[in-house]
Amino acid sequence: MANDTVIVLKDFHKLQATIERKFGNLVKGPVPRALRSVGEVWMTEAKRRTPVDTGTLRSSGFVQGPIINGNEIIVRLVFG
Repeated sequence: MANDTVIVLKDFHKLQATIERKFGNLVKGPVPRALRSVGEVWMTEAKRRTPVDTGTLRSSGFVQGPIINGNEIIVRLVFG
């Protein structure tokens, strides 16, 4: 017979609160910075693929954020 492990979650909100209490500082630290870094890599690739006529569109690209809004971390890639 296999040794199966069964986990029963009875109070999701309590679990969520515990995770936020113990790991909430990640939202204020490395995670937003990591998302910004990923955005910078994607922007570099987007600029590389952008057609060039006058170069105006390519030069207008930038990464905005991170913006922390509650449980969301927002990083925007913007052209124009």
